[in-house]
Amino acid sequence: YSQSLEKQVEKNEKLLKKSAPALAKLIPDLPDFTKLVITAKNSDARTVLFKAIKKSGEILEFPILKPAAFKNWLRATIKEEGVKIHPDALDLLASFTLGDCEAAINELKKLEVFAGEKTISQEDVEALVHPDLHTSVFRLTDSIGAKRISAALSDFRDIVNRGENLIQIFFMIVRQFRILINLQALASKRLSPANIARELKLHPFVVQNSLRQIRNFSPQELSDAYNELLNIDISVKGGEISYSTSNPTELALAIEKFIVRFG
Repeated sequence: YSQSLEKQVEKNEKLLKKSAPALAKLIPDLPDFTKLVITAKNSDARTVLFKAIKKSGEILEFPILKPAAFKNWLRATIKEEGVKIHPDALDLLASFTLGDCEAAINELKKLEVFAGEKTISQEDVEALVHPDLHTSVFRLTDSIGAKRISAALSDFRDIVNRGENLIQIFFMIVRQFRILINLQALASKRLSPANIARELKLHPFVVQNSLRQIRNFSPQELSDAYNELLNIDISVKGGEISYSTSNPTELALAIEKFIVRFG
């Protein structure tokens, strides 16, 4: 799933690059009632398209807030809105929304209505805010590393019961362990979290949280875990583990066995 998504993004970027010269010529002649919005992860001020947009329109940059900056923004927003929230609940909300300002605001409004005059608690956040799939998988691997096997199994079943695609869940687990292996290697070189995020092209929140998580695993444990996940992948693709969206039982059982082996 993640590989096909990356290929689609790459295909779109190549298509935009190929059509950029023609698009740059078109932009000055756009009628006033037309609003053309072009988004990109990165921009190059040297390109013809960038110069055409800057001349006829506006260039806006939206840098990703680093974890500390996002938490400060969220704290200031909560104070401005006059919402009462426990510090632990604020930390959890920041973690669940992973630097997404819009998501954080939406979840905060929901929590405010639920809590009423009371202070929003950590339990309120856990009950009402559903973390995205990446955050859910992170919590799962965090429980695995801490040898909280019952919690890990509960986390896994909670993700499945939310209706997430099991193959997607599996590949997200694989991705998280791959991240941990890479982080462990780079952290040993004493690189800063910011440099690691740039090196691995990861969100700062992912790096910050995962750096804490790697303390729970030895290099051998991570290697063994990754090999076990590889074996599951091979078994699914080879037909030894049966899987379909209508019958995901065998794959779910294989993942649960993988979790239990850390106990």
